[in-house]
Amino acid sequence: SQGQRRGWYRHGELVAYSYRWPDGRIGPLAGIDPETAAAGLRAELMVNGPVTLEIPGSARALLRTALDAGLRIEPPMGLLLGSDGVDAPAALAISTYGFF
Repeated sequence: SQGQRRGWYRHGELVAYSYRWPDGRIGPLAGIDPETAAAGLRAELMVNGPVTLEIPGSARALLRTALDAGLRIEPPMGLLLGSDGVDAPAALAISTYGFF
């Protein structure tokens, strides 16, 4: 009841959704594919106010969108999986990280 829910539709079908909280936190945010999720994030970033979100480094389209928008990563651990051509580790737990 506190978060604002948004949905994005293509040809009448829901293709992405997001929640934005009063403190500026975005999430969850998801799309039917990386490009659609990134478009949803770009739309959320057009809303004025503070923004925080957590993006797994393996979600490269979202990572790229956040960096292109000028968000910074705290702490820098978030780039671990952000490079193209790098396989995601299968046996690793990473401490939380987010964009601010």
